[in-house]
Amino acid sequence: MKLLKFGLAAVLASTLSWFPSNSSFAAPAATTKSPVLLQINDYAVIYTYPKAPYLDRQQRLIVPLRAVSELLGASVTYDAELKQATIRKNGKELILTAKSNQILVDHVPKTMDTVPTIDQQSFLLPVRVLLDNLGLKGTRDSQTGILHVEEDAINDFPMIRDSKEWDLSADNFASSNGITATSYELTLQASDKSQLQHGSLQLSAQNRTGHSIPAGKEDLHLLFVFNNTYQMEADLNPELEQKRPRPALANGQVFHRTTDFAGANYGDTLKYIFAVGRVLK
Repeated sequence: MKLLKFGLAAVLASTLSWFPSNSSFAAPAATTKSPVLLQINDYAVIYTYPKAPYLDRQQRLIVPLRAVSELLGASVTYDAELKQATIRKNGKELILTAKSNQILVDHVPKTMDTVPTIDQQSFLLPVRVLLDNLGLKGTRDSQTGILHVEEDAINDFPMIRDSKEWDLSADNFASSNGITATSYELTLQASDKSQLQHGSLQLSAQNRTGHSIPAGKEDLHLLFVFNNTYQMEADLNPELEQKRPRPALANGQVFHRTTDFAGANYGDTLKYIFAVGRVLK
């Protein structure tokens, strides 16, 4: 069930500013502080379950295998006994094994300079191996360090596709990516069936349009994806608008947003957080 279908977009203004009451039995919370490291098309990837994109000791960008399937559109299988992932995309096949720098690309052995790992029963792998061997296109922003991956498959991820039905149309934007999310601090309570999972996101972003943005036109748009539901801002809908401050921004100015959020159902687990930096007309 996609809860947004019966009005989650409408209630997000209240949901994002609401926390369940604290309980002595509350699951522990964890805080992650990091620069934004990955953007797929216009979507800055802030969080992926069970671990946000991060740099390993070899400074390689690491993401969960699940994200490779859902966000990049690859066909993925995993052998838990062998701790081995098989990824197919663009007519290529890639086989990786946890804690091994040896990979197979179309049955041809190759060597990586880092290794996949397993964390919280999730297979984590370097994005670079996908770019080098599966025909994906990626460039690194020299100013922010963000890896930009161009991949239309993200638009077919059901939560992304469905959220667009509730979003403003492209005609409402002067720029679809003129604002760049640059860093964040995420505090997230562990998933617990006895209460709604909740957290707080402090996000920093920069005006990179090349000109100033008038007051009221900044649209650092957030999308929170749980297992079966998603939440997004209502944006300027006269009946549903979340009336948050949207101050004027000078060219190059860095600004900050803090957003509290909570799942809609008990047992929901946060899977992704995306940010899209847009400018309204």
